[in-house]
Amino acid sequence: MTQPEAHHRTIVVVDIADYTDPARTAAHQAAAHDGLYRILGSAFADAGVDLERCFTENRGDGALILVPSDISKSAFANRLPDGLLRALHRHNAVHSPQAAIRLRVALHAGEVRLNSRGAVSPAISFAFRILDAGAARAALKRAGTPLSLVVSDSFFHDVVEQDPAAAPEEYRQIPVHVKRTSAHAWLRVPRLPEPAPSTGSAASTGPAPRRRALTRRVSPPRFAVHALSAFGVAVAATALADVLLDTAVRQSWQAMAVSAAVGVAWGVRKGLRPVGAHRDFRHPATAVRVVVGDLFDQPGHLVVGFTDTFDTDTAGDLVISGRSVQGQLLSRRYAGDVDRLDRDLAEALDGVEPHAVIAAGDKRLGKLTRYPIGTVAVLPAGDGKVFCSAYSTMGDDLVARSTVDALWTSLGLLWAALAEHGQRRPVALPVLGSELARIDLLDRENLIKLILLSYVARSREHLLCKELTIVVHPDDAPGVDLAEVAAFLRRL
Repeated sequence: MTQPEAHHRTIVVVDIADYTDPARTAAHQAAAHDGLYRILGSAFADAGVDLERCFTENRGDGALILVPSDISKSAFANRLPDGLLRALHRHNAVHSPQAAIRLRVALHAGEVRLNSRGAVSPAISFAFRILDAGAARAALKRAGTPLSLVVSDSFFHDVVEQDPAAAPEEYRQIPVHVKRTSAHAWLRVPRLPEPAPSTGSAASTGPAPRRRALTRRVSPPRFAVHALSAFGVAVAATALADVLLDTAVRQSWQAMAVSAAVGVAWGVRKGLRPVGAHRDFRHPATAVRVVVGDLFDQPGHLVVGFTDTFDTDTAGDLVISGRSVQGQLLSRRYAGDVDRLDRDLAEALDGVEPHAVIAAGDKRLGKLTRYPIGTVAVLPAGDGKVFCSAYSTMGDDLVARSTVDALWTSLGLLWAALAEHGQRRPVALPVLGSELARIDLLDRENLIKLILLSYVARSREHLLCKELTIVVHPDDAPGVDLAEVAAFLRRL
């Protein structure tokens, strides 16, 4: 019988820690099992890999994944760990501790044969051996983070060690003694960056220190342009000095070194670009940040914009767009379970008097009950809450529309809801009014200023939260002048 041809593949094996713990009921195990595949799909997508192209074998409390040979191993070394960690945090934030997931992951590569019954390879067996290493299990129990990553010695030296973005310095060598296997592997316990502490919290004593309102980072293109320009000017200046002062030619290398130093310094100075704004207010003690990032990665409570009908259906993007923040709330916090989201909304809106009821047939899809603009539905969401603010009107033509006045009114009611239900915890919100809400009179930069003005004005009446973060999506950041936003924040 002809043996199937072997192909060199990246091997990913994963295992849910304590899956059979007696505290987990069958329902908890099912939630963890389903969550595992959502986590893998999200993390692989973040790494630029289509999970559907990979061979996946369900192992009950884990999975075996074989990656096609044409996909670079570096994606798994430098992007998969952070993608897994973010997806794990999202899952665990909205599930009970019994359905939460802590994950051990092993990476290896080798020759694999696939046949109609599955995969055959000594390399796969070795991947499972390093996954079961005692040091890997112990590290996950001690870590306080939901992920541990172990890679084979060959994968570490051939892939991880060759790529600084894969953080090779965070790995440590561990022994592997499992069954008849005795070897070494490399262990990493990745962690998401800790949020910067707020020096203006309510617990602060004495006057809050002044902080720069603008956060900057060097932009490589701007650095290169300004550094080369300054270098050219410095070279020309030293050449002129040579002529005027009759400097010896043997000193020209010194002049070149000085010119290079001037070019680098000027390039760094002019290459700085703003990536965020921050101000700590003293009275009351609250911090305000404007950052570029992912809203759903922020700690504490979230604010999500809704329409006055609180529609939730993203099927076909006909009523609610799946790419909107509201669509992401459904997919990332409710795992696509629209019925559960609707139940939570109905409970939160119980007792709120509807504004109107749409006649059957006037609106062909979605919900028919309208609530007053500014209505806030507060949803449970694991460790934090989601404040759903109805600041736009859903037309009978399924197009959402809002105005500056409606947004201003809604912000005032949002701050009131935060004061009542937020317990002064940190709050993050997107740039309300942009994109599909169609407040076309204001661009994102001015919408941010409107939100800042409303929040700071209300905060001077009483403390709403210890920290407010306005999150700008990375795709939208180039159109926002964060230096101007920072200057506006300083003037408030």
